[in-house]
Amino acid sequence: MKQIVMALAGVWLLAGCGQNLPADGPGLSVLLAPYGESEVEGMDVTLRLSEPGAAAGDALLSMPVVLVGTPTAAYSAEQVQAADEQGELVLTARDEDPTSSGQYRSYLVPRDTVGDVTVSYRAEPRQVDKNTRNGPLFDVRPQDGGIMGAGVYFMLLPSDEQAKYDVGMDWDFSNAPAGTSGAWSLGEGEQELTLTVSNLRFAYYAAGEVKRAVDDPDAAFNLYWITEPPFNIEKLAANITRLFKTMAEFHGQPDASYRVFIRSNPHAGGGGTGFIDSFAFSWGIDEDASEDGPLMLLSHEIAHNWTGLNGKDEPHALTAWYSEGTAEYYKVVMAHRAGLMSRAEVLETINDMAEGYYSNPYVAASNEAAGEMFWKDGLAQRVPYGRGFMYLTNADAKIIAASDGEATLDTLVLQINALQDEGENIGNERWQQLLAGYIGNEAFTDHQAMVSGELIVPHPQAWGPCFAPYQTQVRGFELGFDRMNLGQVTNLTADSNAAIAGLLEGDKIVSFTPLRTLRDDVEAKMTIIVERDGETFDYTYLPRGDSLPAWLWRDVAPEVDDCQI
Repeated sequence: MKQIVMALAGVWLLAGCGQNLPADGPGLSVLLAPYGESEVEGMDVTLRLSEPGAAAGDALLSMPVVLVGTPTAAYSAEQVQAADEQGELVLTARDEDPTSSGQYRSYLVPRDTVGDVTVSYRAEPRQVDKNTRNGPLFDVRPQDGGIMGAGVYFMLLPSDEQAKYDVGMDWDFSNAPAGTSGAWSLGEGEQELTLTVSNLRFAYYAAGEVKRAVDDPDAAFNLYWITEPPFNIEKLAANITRLFKTMAEFHGQPDASYRVFIRSNPHAGGGGTGFIDSFAFSWGIDEDASEDGPLMLLSHEIAHNWTGLNGKDEPHALTAWYSEGTAEYYKVVMAHRAGLMSRAEVLETINDMAEGYYSNPYVAASNEAAGEMFWKDGLAQRVPYGRGFMYLTNADAKIIAASDGEATLDTLVLQINALQDEGENIGNERWQQLLAGYIGNEAFTDHQAMVSGELIVPHPQAWGPCFAPYQTQVRGFELGFDRMNLGQVTNLTADSNAAIAGLLEGDKIVSFTPLRTLRDDVEAKMTIIVERDGETFDYTYLPRGDSLPAWLWRDVAPEVDDCQI
């Protein structure tokens, strides 16, 4: 596959898919050895670096200490054993300066290294409970006798994220409970691949009594889980396999591979995070059983395999409108083309996305200003989703109109992918030039308006011929406090309905109405029970904000069978 944008529930990183990288770097062997008696308690990790040639004081290895608010294993130097051909290397740890997304720790060698270097350490899962703040699926967590998590949590790796290595990956289950197996983003068993450090770090790993949708380690598409999910896994697997095949064929890559990992949370709230050629999602203790499972969530993330701009020196905040907007657009389009979404479901979904766009309190913020808030407010993170979707919806309508139906957004997206595959770097400026080739100078004025945060009004033919936009009013979902921490009331908005009802900062949440129920019904009220100073209190309020102008769609051509979606 081509490059993917890894949507890390707030972190955005470009990671090239390793199978297509040239083998121009040194060797790196990785051995993962789960251990434990009755259940997997952790993994012993051994790395061998082929002649790294590090000088005294150089950073041989690194790992995050915290990334977008999620802590990692963050080993001390004493927890890591290293040696080369001359003997032991006593590493020292140095914490680097924090950035807007987190902080890394480097591990320095005391002298020049000689020959190969072997590194070993023990990785243990993070212990979480119902009060743990929800976030990206980075941390390694216990799962019914097994463990699941990302390399970014537990893997010590060379410091250069984009350095390429001939990687040997293998598993050792000799100290693990009977029945233990392992899988990761790029497959199972012993493998030899050419990868970057970032590929290994931002991959997903599972060990334990791992269940599979397809009992074939070489299957191009598979789902993995340890804890049994509350939805129909067989139906989800069949639907997602069908969806992935539709997307891969659309992009001219019918042999592409992809893996999905599913894990449970001991707290309320789920979510998802994209990794190399894979995606991980979770469900919380508040989840209702769903026949279809999180189809739209997975459709969005699978679409990320083929969406993204690779322009140099452009921060994510300035290109996220494209990566997230195309994923939002194609999650609907491709699900419909795969036969997994009815006409009515398409209409409902695009209206939900439009409502989210118009009701977002950051709707008027520029892309740059919204980007500065990505790591502080989950609603700011949603700006490129809704904005990109609405902007691209209009771009599609204008391309169709200008070309008399000979071209669509599909045409332009496939053109961009082909140019990037050929090595061209495409950012905002080049995007405008390419779009102008279809609709003229309007491409430049539309883009500037979108970037600056001007409100986007749908083109009259957007989502035609079956659907047409109309102006209305919406009241956006507003919980009133941090929706990523549903064990405690934090970041309570002073003038919200939650605060007016009586909730206080620091209240421990005992129970509440499922968020899905509240989002799906604009009249549904939140009933929440909290504990405060040894007493319990219950409150009821409408989790909605003020009425705001918006544009939604209605079905205007029920007699038309082909909606040209």
